[in-house]
Amino acid sequence: MQTKHHSILLLGIFTLLLSMSSFGQQETFKSLKVTGNTLVKRSITQYRAKITLNLDQAYYSNPECQNIADLKAIYFEKLKAQGFDISGLVENEMEASYYGYLKGGTSFTYETADKEELALLSKVRMNGVTTTYFFKYEITDQQQDQYRKEAFKDAVKNAEKLAKIASIEIGDIISISEFKVQKYIWSTYDMGHEEYASVQLGFLIK
Repeated sequence: MQTKHHSILLLGIFTLLLSMSSFGQQETFKSLKVTGNTLVKRSITQYRAKITLNLDQAYYSNPECQNIADLKAIYFEKLKAQGFDISGLVENEMEASYYGYLKGGTSFTYETADKEELALLSKVRMNGVTTTYFFKYEITDQQQDQYRKEAFKDAVKNAEKLAKIASIEIGDIISISEFKVQKYIWSTYDMGHEEYASVQLGFLIK
């Protein structure tokens, strides 16, 4: 019986299931299903900034901005004054067209693995420019495999504990499934919550 709510998996609650299933035409078997969990620890490996330039906002506060080209030029000069290399900015003109700016707008994407470069970008603040930051939280292939093994071992341990409590003897594993942890997650905030890798095992009850 699969758990219906992921929160149940995160809390490490496992369920004892005694089910009767048809085996052939006359025989039946009982099964025990448990869930094992292990804490996932991610590292930030990449940073991304989405920068939106909106002439509607800048036009009235900055008389120098008569068009989007003026706004871009002023913004770029401020970035270069901070020592920021603007060659890494990738413009997305088509994306900005969907925002419906009356006087014009554009957007840029910037990615880096260097936190200091992102800090330089964040120092420039001006009307008409909005920046949203994203963080890439990642685990390696080796970590992913290790978390899977740890969750499996935890499930086996939980099965043995439940079997002892219920005074039953468990046999072979007859089913296995997992809540697979994604290799990476892009997030706009600090992932301070706990994340778990989970494996569910079904054991034959002797």
